[in-house]
Amino acid sequence: MLKAIAKTVTPDWLRSYASDLRAYVNRPKPRPVRTYQGVSTIHNMDSMHFGRFGSVYERYWHLDPFNAESRGDRTRMRVYNLCLLAEAALRTPGDLFMAGVSWGVAQRVLYDYLDIGHTGRVLHMVDPFLRIDNAQTQNKLEKYNGDIDFVRRQYPTDARIEIHRALIPACLPLSNAGPFALAYFNTSDHHSEAVSLSIF
Repeated sequence: MLKAIAKTVTPDWLRSYASDLRAYVNRPKPRPVRTYQGVSTIHNMDSMHFGRFGSVYERYWHLDPFNAESRGDRTRMRVYNLCLLAEAALRTPGDLFMAGVSWGVAQRVLYDYLDIGHTGRVLHMVDPFLRIDNAQTQNKLEKYNGDIDFVRRQYPTDARIEIHRALIPACLPLSNAGPFALAYFNTSDHHSEAVSLSIF
């Protein structure tokens, strides 16, 4: 009853103002924009920052010194999508093949995320460690890692890994390896990747 009385004695302009004020105070707060290597979004990306993937990724993103400026977000989305794809790929038999290692962040995260050490599978990593962008012109790039031992040191001595210091497609098929449940290319050498796909 008090509400009805208040409504009759309150001018329309005041009721309208109160309604607008309530809507303003209760409006949804905008989410901050997050950027992942050129992909920007206001959507909730907590699954990439927390939980199982988030905790594993936080342990290893710093292996790539070029990740420091973005606190790991530069490669976070790419590695997250790789892990989800690889998880689905493990429904089929076979090892994992990854061409393009450099600092080895994606490989190291994947190894722990999938618990490869307990799957009976082997993670095969292919990289010439020459710090080049492609097999044809072999341009040297500072952002690539040229130290194969840096990558090896990130794993336990009994880790189920094979590091092949080689160029694709020349090294394919890998001797005594395969079949593969997953083949992942991240070399920036699109021509060599395309030729390699036909071999797989």
